[in-house]
This record gives sequence, structure tokens and C-alpha cells, in this order.
Amino acid sequence: MKEHFTKDQCEEIVYAFIDCVADDPPLIGDCSLLPYPKSVILYALGEMLNHYERQQETISDPDLRKPYDDIIPKMQHLANTLIHQWHDIDPEDKDAVVALNRLGSFPAWALTLRQKYLNDEKASNEAFDSALRRMNRRAPENATSSRTMKSWVSRKPTQQKYVEAAIKVGSNLYLHTIPGGEHATAPLHFTLPDSRYRYMIFCLSATISAALAYDEEKKVQLEALIDGCLHFATWTATEMAQEYFDDAACVQDSVGSTTAYLTEFSKHWSQWPKLQKEGKNAESRDLICSMIHSTESNEPVREADLQRLEPLALWINCRLPTMWEAFIELANR
Repeated sequence: MKEHFTKDQCEEIVYAFIDCVADDPPLIGDCSLLPYPKSVILYALGEMLNHYERQQETISDPDLRKPYDDIIPKMQHLANTLIHQWHDIDPEDKDAVVALNRLGSFPAWALTLRQKYLNDEKASNEAFDSALRRMNRRAPENATSSRTMKSWVSRKPTQQKYVEAAIKVGSNLYLHTIPGGEHATAPLHFTLPDSRYRYMIFCLSATISAALAYDEEKKVQLEALIDGCLHFATWTATEMAQEYFDDAACVQDSVGSTTAYLTEFSKHWSQWPKLQKEGKNAESRDLICSMIHSTESNEPVREADLQRLEPLALWINCRLPTMWEAFIELANR
């Protein structure tokens, strides 16, 4: 794929995509019908988002900012639509997808198509990867906003790789264990408007803790890892607010509490290596249970909560060495 497009070229690509989906958006989009390859459209959307965000950051007057406040969410929605709904359709499915897109909803015969192509986990991974690539293209040299991620992308490449690996492993833990995930071994009772955001930070904290516990050669710079994960958490909370928040009004306050959330989880995780070394498996599980419960509710954890969350806590507890191996494998690619 061409690595650089002008702003005018990006606008042309984005407008062509808008024209493609404006009149009759499909239930399942066939990428072969797009005006440009999916990767090119996604790149162009990212560049336009970066452009609008940079313009927005230079304006303090609310009235002058309003056009950008309006268009940025629309660009984000277009990117999410492209990621979630448009896919490479296998030849044997093309006729069925054409027939499906003449309908307004999924009939029983098309449920297998929905399951095959509208894969939330795959789409979320693609969205995370897209956000990472966009962050790496962000941060102009003269930018000062913390959202530009300049402090992250200017780090040594090896440390950036560790950050990207931690985000990938942490986001996979999140996707696998939330309700409906492949390893959702315990029912999560999310009652707070930002419960899913807190749980995502918990998942990142688990990856950071695995790195701290198993990095015997001390190759990972913990400060850089934490800093990169914090920046990504705040970034993705804005990019994918609908994924993490039940109430848009709480986004700003929750994003402002990101450091506090991660710090609190880190304090709890600091007890984990000692408990493991001493063979206190029950205490390790209860520790993880209490952290998970803190994403669900501000109420103290009860015995019933410990019992309910024990299968998930045990799975995570046993999974931490594997998470470290995946972390290192991704970083070395």
C-alpha cells in the first residue's frame, strides 16, 4: 500500500467511501465492491482524523471548534463501520451475501454468515491495530498535546515494540474474557458506566505485571511500558468510547482517572509474586477476584463475588506465564 497520500487524495478516498455506503449500507459489506482497498480507505480515514484533531487542538473558542467536534465522531463512525461491516467474502458466500443485503435484517439462514464475517473480536483487534498505526503517524514535531503520543513514539524502537505487544496481549485478554468472549468463564456484573473501561485497564495491568514478574533480564523499561499503556488507554477511550462507556457524560472524568485506576491495580498486583512464591494460590485468586470486582462496582467485594469470579481469576492466574510468552513473541517480530 502506498505509504503517503496528500490531504486532497485522502479526502477523495473518504468521500468515495461515503458515497458507497450512504444510500444502502449493507448488512455484510463485500470489500471487492469498495471504491478503494479497505486498507487504503482505513489509512485515509486515519489521516483525515489526524488532520481534524490537529486543527481542533489549535482552537480554544467553542464556537470555532464545533465543526471539528461534529466531524471527528463522524469520521470515527465511518472507520468503525468499515472495520466491522466490510470484509473479504469467500467466493462460495458471495451470492448469499448479495441476497442477504437485499433484506433489512438477518434471517435464520444467514446467521452463519453473520457469525463468520461479523466477528467482534477480529474487528476489535483490527481497530486496535488501526489505532496503533494512526498513533505512529500522529505526533507532528511541533505538537504539544498529550494526545499526540509524542512521548511514546519517540522512544527507542525496541521499547515501542514492547508497548505495542503489551497493548495487543492486554486487549486480547479483554476481548476473550468479557461477556460473550471465548474464555468468559465467569459472569461479569458491570454496574458502573465505565466498568468496561476499568476492566480494559485491569487487563493492561495484568500484562504489565506479567512483564514485571517474568522479565528476568530486565529488558523491558517499566516506566516506558506503563507510560505507553496509559497513553493508549486514554487514546482508545476517545476513539472507541462506545465500546467502553454506557454514558458519554462520564468519558472525560473516567479518562482523567486512568492513571489512578492503573496505579491502584499495580498496587494490588505487587502482592502477586510473593503470594505465588509462597504457594498461596487461594490468596492469589482472591487478589485477582477483588481487582476484577473493582471494575464492576465500587462496593466492597463479598464472599459471593469471590465465588462467582473464582473461575475467571484462576484462568487469568494460570495464564500469566503464557501472556508473557506471547508478549515476548510479539515484541520480537
